[in-house]
Amino acid sequence: MENQYITIYTINTSEGEKVAEKLAKYNLDATIKHIVRDRFTFKEFQALLHLTDDGLDDLLTQRGSTIDFLVEQGIDLEDLTLREAYNVILQNPKLLKTTILTDWNRIAYGLNGARMFLPRSVRKQEQKEMYAKQALLYAQEKLALQAKLAD
Repeated sequence: MENQYITIYTINTSEGEKVAEKLAKYNLDATIKHIVRDRFTFKEFQALLHLTDDGLDDLLTQRGSTIDFLVEQGIDLEDLTLREAYNVILQNPKLLKTTILTDWNRIAYGLNGARMFLPRSVRKQEQKEMYAKQALLYAQEKLALQAKLAD
């Protein structure tokens, strides 16, 4: 398996560490970059935006008290320049989705984004194992129900 280098942007170090551990199981090296503590730069912000399909909409959470706060303050991120939006995000890092992963060729958001960086063969194998486990549980439940009805 090819060794890839991935950057994990997060505001929650423990979540970033969980994602990094999962990636490490598959020989995917990752570095965790905390948005506030590790100085998330404007250049990084721009680079992440270039990888998205829908720009800021892809990187920002659409729920939560931070969004409500911005609405109450009359701040509409769509009316801001890119630099102004970046500054608002630095002041309110909870605006960003929980975890952002990138290898600078692709990007994924959220806790399950780590799956995107796994080779397709690994994802397919994990999916087969999950379906087999579900089928086994279903069969066991069916047998238990049949036994219960027979009594």
